Parts: sequence; structure tokens; C-alpha cells
Amino acid sequence: MFYTKISSIAEGSAIDFNKWMLLDKSKRAVVGGFGANGKLHLGHLANIMLYKILRKKAQHGTVFISDVGAFFSRKNVTWSDIEWYREEMIGLLQMANINSNDLFVESEHLHELFRDMKGVGHYTDLASILTIEEMKAYKFRNIAPLVVLSADELEYAALPGVYYFVYKDLLSPFKNTKMSKSAKGINIYIADALENRYKLNSNYFSYLKEYFSMVVKSASGPKSVIRRIGNATTLGEVVSICLNLS
Repeated sequence: MFYTKISSIAEGSAIDFNKWMLLDKSKRAVVGGFGANGKLHLGHLANIMLYKILRKKAQHGTVFISDVGAFFSRKNVTWSDIEWYREEMIGLLQMANINSNDLFVESEHLHELFRDMKGVGHYTDLASILTIEEMKAYKFRNIAPLVVLSADELEYAALPGVYYFVYKDLLSPFKNTKMSKSAKGINIYIADALENRYKLNSNYFSYLKEYFSMVVKSASGPKSVIRRIGNATTLGEVVSICLNLS
């Protein structure tokens, strides 16, 4: 069920990407984002890879890290939990050499509004609000943002004048569902994968290598990275290559 032919670009995204690439580099921006509501898993890795590849083709970039929005979107989670997830996420992005100037952390920009985390229940859709405002800011400066989304986020791809790069969700080896579900027994966590803590069958390992190779290819990334992924013999090696893209 996992091993059908993979295309990491959803229908229509190739058109958006090609149109965006016709613009002058000074007029291009790439936008990614993550919700700090759980440990980072392999489902996040394609987003990081695409942002890194596309960022080299753009003059501007923003990576949203939604911590306040994540806090209100989850039940039975403390602000301390969210802070831990956020710092892990920032650490991983730094490991992947994402420019720190690109990072946009909600709580850093809205500190005065929720200093003690009380009275801000009406900010439950904060990530969407901030994303829209950032898109408006880019467009006001006559800059065209290309937003990286997974296929399950297509419902958010409704802003006029914005380009979208959509990739297919990574499937779990443990259950017949995408890995982006926040449930136990489904995800392969990046930190554990780097240390080869998972035993995967050869078919799923081949699927992973094909999937991440297609992610690189879909954004016209380095062919040398595709070759290295294809030659990798362990999960940790694949993940390390994908994070570094070298």
C-alpha cells in the first residue's frame, strides 16, 4: 500500500512553481511553517527540504513557528510542553542551516499580548492571521511568495496572488495513514531516526528513499543529493542527507 509510484507535487503546483521561477529572483519569496505542537517527525522533513532548496532560488524567506496557535489547538498540553517543542523545532532548523533571520516565532512578536498566557483565547487562529498578514506585506512590496504546503493543508491555499508548492504526505510504516497525524504508534521521529532507532523493512526503506528523492527532484534540487539518498544504507544516513542537502 505504500509503494506505488510517488509524485511529491500535487496537481497544479508544478504550474505555480514554473510561473514563480519566471520572476526575477529579487521578486521571489518562499514561505514555510510549522506548528510547535509535537515532536518533529519525518513528515516534517519534506517541508524543511523544500524550504531549503527553494530558498536558494529566492531573495526573501519566512519560516513561521506557531507556538501560541499550537497551544490553543491542542487539548491537555501545557505551555511548557509547547516551549519544549518550539525549542526542539528551532534547534532542528538550525541543524538544517535555515537562516535564523528567516524564523518568525509567534510568541516573540506578540509577547505583550500574552505575557502570562491568559486572556488570549480569541487568538486560536493566530497562525492563519499572521500568515495572511505576512502575505499582504510581501505583496505590498511587490514580492511574490511561494508557500510550501503538504497536501492535507490545501484547504488553506486560498489567498489570491499567492503561489503554492504542494507536496504529498509521507505515509507511516506502522498504520495505513499519513505520518502527520499526532498519534502514538504512527510517527517516525527525526531525532530517533538520526540514531537509527527504528527497524524498517526493505520495502518501506526503499519507499522513503524514493519519496525524499522525488522531493528534491520536484524543486529542481541538487542531483548529487538524489544520488546520495539512493546510495544510503541506513535511515539515519537518509535523514542526515535530507537535513543537510549535501
